[in-house]
Amino acid sequence: MVRIVPTNDGVLFYVNKARPYEGEFRIYPNPNSIPSGLDLINVLPIEKYLRGVVPAEMSPSWPEEALKAQILAARTYALVRIKDENIFDVYDTTLSQVYKGISIADPKIDQLIESTKGEVVTYGGKLADTVYSASAGGYTVDSSFAWKKDVPYLKGKPDPYDTSKYATYWWNVSISKSQIEKAYPQIGAVLNVEITKKMFERPIEIKITGTKGIITVGNDDFRKAIEDAAGQKLFASEYFDIVIQN
Repeated sequence: MVRIVPTNDGVLFYVNKARPYEGEFRIYPNPNSIPSGLDLINVLPIEKYLRGVVPAEMSPSWPEEALKAQILAARTYALVRIKDENIFDVYDTTLSQVYKGISIADPKIDQLIESTKGEVVTYGGKLADTVYSASAGGYTVDSSFAWKKDVPYLKGKPDPYDTSKYATYWWNVSISKSQIEKAYPQIGAVLNVEITKKMFERPIEIKITGTKGIITVGNDDFRKAIEDAAGQKLFASEYFDIVIQN
């Protein structure tokens, strides 16, 4: 491991991303890391880390109370994931939280980070897992639906405040009968495709009727089979309806 530490109050600059960073850099060998075979880790205090997260996840122009909620969610999310045995705890992308160093630091958010310093979200006396997303399509889901793990405070419910494009009919795709027949040859010629069961407004059971029989498949299986048959990515999300066209 190699450490790169700035002098005095200086910052570090990562040329590949053209961004300055606080804290220090640590470089670890990783033969699976492409293209360099190295992992570059930014190590810094949690409150400084938030300076590069919150403005990336929420516009500083939004109301202060919303920004405070985002700060607490981001702080708690990161703290839950700190593990001593790991060389790093979170990614700088949507795999964890978007983090862009101090290039996006904002005075308003800096002040709110300071005013909420140390505040976290808890459940049952422990840190809560404050997962979040830009949009849930207008309806969130239970943790057991998303990750096969029951978390008592992560329950699905309608989100009437979601006005993003993801909460409306923002994508569509045409699937041919031949693609369905290629995906499920055991049914013969396709006669009908319908969603027979939903949960949190998402299809979880799809019935395909053909000249040789009927099969019922799950959402993941249906999307994968159709995309494999088409040889390309077709579905923009797991949240969709099916409309039969003549």
